[in-house]
Amino acid sequence: ESHSYEEYSHLQEKIIKNSSINDQTVKTVFSFDPLQYLVQIGKNEIANGLKPFILFDLDSTLFDNSPRVHKIIQDFITEHKETYPQEVEKMSQIKRQDIVWGIKENLKKVGILHDEISDKVIRYWFDRFFSNDYIIDVPLKGANQFIKDIDDAGIKTVYLTGRFESMRQGTERNIIEHGFPLDQSGENLVLKPDPRMPDHTFKHQAMESMRKFGNMLAGFENEPLNSNIFQEHYPESYIFFLETNHSVNPPNLNDSIHTLRDFSYRA
Repeated sequence: ESHSYEEYSHLQEKIIKNSSINDQTVKTVFSFDPLQYLVQIGKNEIANGLKPFILFDLDSTLFDNSPRVHKIIQDFITEHKETYPQEVEKMSQIKRQDIVWGIKENLKKVGILHDEISDKVIRYWFDRFFSNDYIIDVPLKGANQFIKDIDDAGIKTVYLTGRFESMRQGTERNIIEHGFPLDQSGENLVLKPDPRMPDHTFKHQAMESMRKFGNMLAGFENEPLNSNIFQEHYPESYIFFLETNHSVNPPNLNDSIHTLRDFSYRA
């Protein structure tokens, strides 16, 4: 059944007024624009005395980190153009918009298969990717407006990231630069305390502690495994998987998880 935008707006108005809400109303509005719906349902929760928050991963979820990866590649090219002229020439073909998950995969795409060179680039990348100086990430499409809207609505933003605690300074700077909300104490930015801990283990262990922020309205992740962890701990929340970059050989997404390409509103 098709609906006009005016009909959707009318249904959304019902939700805002917290009247005549039933499963079909929610399903219809949610299928039209889930992000607008989240803002509205968050306002309802606040009106009913609840404290809703939305949980965001950072890399390849709220932020596109391809500028960071591309800058590292460009710096390697500058520093090693005389030592590895042929490989550097191939690396210069890597464009920011074509960067995929895993530095080794990006090298393979331009024909760099030699383990010695790959290992050297990987070590160079690792020392910089997880440093504060190279955090020059940009928000995913639509993220600025969505974050502004949930903040204006009074919905708390919480960041749960596999970045190391040692990256806090650069991460906070990057968040503030793009106008995203950050508590003065930095409490709503939760980073991984032990770099050796796998991301999914860290996020699994961190899930219960998220309850201190209130009622988890929704969660956004780019890793299928972590998305499933969100959903398993918070089955009543709306969990979204971002179709950006993710690690290889992921598990299947749980059936109740929604999929988005970015944070653009559909309406």
